[in-house]
Amino acid sequence: MWRFAFTVGDSFTVRRLGLILFPSVGQLDHGLRIGDTLELRRPDESARRTTVVCLNPVHANPTPFWALVLPDWQPLDAPVGTQVWVAEAEPAAAPDPAT
Repeated sequence: MWRFAFTVGDSFTVRRLGLILFPSVGQLDHGLRIGDTLELRRPDESARRTTVVCLNPVHANPTPFWALVLPDWQPLDAPVGTQVWVAEAEPAAAPDPAT
């Protein structure tokens, strides 16, 4: 199952770090964690999967937030408007009381 995390509002590359993705205004509390599996759904309807390996703190006023860092990615890999979705673990099936 996939949960919507945020829409890319801006991005830029940092040498030796990678592509930094900033959430759109109002979507700062995305709840991503290192190791999460992501699906990035681009405006052209193509998609690409990756794993969160780095989150960078952004000390913005009034609300600090975490920017997503994608090593070895370029701006065209996740343009503004790309939707970031995170895989959520499937709930465990309840044990069958008849067994």
